[in-house]
Amino acid sequence: MINDPLRKEVLIIHDDLNACGGSERLAATTIETLAEIGFQVDLATFTMPDMAKIQRLFGIDLGSIRKIFFTSLYSILKMKGELFDVNTEGYDIVMNTHGDLLPFYEKHSENDNVQAINGKKSFITYCHYPLLPYQIRNGTYRTFLEKYTGFISRSSVDELFTNAYPLYNLMMNSNTILTNSTFSSKAIKQLYHNVAPIVLSPPVDIDKFRKAGLAYRSLYDKKQNVVLVVSRFSEDKKIENAITLANLLKDKCLRGKIQETKIIIVGNFSELDYKYVQFLEKMILDYGLQNYVKLVFGASFDRLLDLMKRSKLYFHPLPGEPFGISIAEAMASGLIPIVPTIGGSTEFVPSEYQYHSIEEAADIISNVLNKINDDKYLYTAERNPEISNRVSKFSIRSYKENLKNIIDDAMKSRAVILNKAQTRIPERKEV
Repeated sequence: MINDPLRKEVLIIHDDLNACGGSERLAATTIETLAEIGFQVDLATFTMPDMAKIQRLFGIDLGSIRKIFFTSLYSILKMKGELFDVNTEGYDIVMNTHGDLLPFYEKHSENDNVQAINGKKSFITYCHYPLLPYQIRNGTYRTFLEKYTGFISRSSVDELFTNAYPLYNLMMNSNTILTNSTFSSKAIKQLYHNVAPIVLSPPVDIDKFRKAGLAYRSLYDKKQNVVLVVSRFSEDKKIENAITLANLLKDKCLRGKIQETKIIIVGNFSELDYKYVQFLEKMILDYGLQNYVKLVFGASFDRLLDLMKRSKLYFHPLPGEPFGISIAEAMASGLIPIVPTIGGSTEFVPSEYQYHSIEEAADIISNVLNKINDDKYLYTAERNPEISNRVSKFSIRSYKENLKNIIDDAMKSRAVILNKAQTRIPERKEV
């Protein structure tokens, strides 16, 4: 690594950018932002990024990445010798953009403390939600380890499971912690009383989704009774709730309560989640919902925009979602969001569109659809800008500006500590 005092260098740590979910969009935008402000950006990851896929889905070019290093969850949690496969020496900032289940902490010696570490570099962790402590308590983190560490021995899994919680605690107590919402910030503070998380709302391409919604206003008659769901096809996203909802809406259709309504579920999935996709497909067959539910895998950004244009409502199936980027995207395009009463989205979704149960969600959707059909233009981004305007503060521009301020503060703090260390006069020892 070149020792150039004028060159700023940052290491981004993220497990797999190819998942192309909300945290991956945040990571990609973070890389783009740091490159824009003059950082040399390196990436530590588990899997080689599919640059073409990321460009296609996010519209973000990651060609600015200088070097890519490979590590693993096993390496991060091993806690022996070098705690990390990648040498972080020489970086001004090390930023972990997936700090929920990826507890990175670098320990140099038994006498290290937070100030000493931060004097060498600034450590920043974006904790979307403090999942690991809860998963440790209910045992699901062991399943997570078995899934993501591959074929290792039971004793090795036991060791990693034992190491995870203390390592996570070190990370949370020694890093600058960023998070996505007041909801997540409160959850972090409940577990870590001395931590003061900085709320940095994730980047949402508000302008593109709003423009798409407005462009379609003259074709509103072509909109269908479609409820859109956007999510990774992963078991932790509770997509089965959307299929249960479809079954309830089907019943309302058959009883003449609403016009025929379909649910389209859009997202990506990895090989590790293939069994879950099979479970969802079987659920659709068992309920007889082949004409009511459609699964769309790997949709391009343009395809997603088109589905937003043609849909009337958005449904979020996961209670307790820390933020919900897809919710904000849907609102920007003018869709009515139907979300659980628990989660970060309650901070920007009107209370009348929040549900306690899937049955209540079906009732809300039924009422909204009937109102929309009575006044076709009432819920477009043009005629009802309140929904779209509620998420304006989550724009990519806002994220970049706020992140730049955080990075600037971190660099200034680091410079002050380094300056003090260099000018400190050793105590005089008497002979």
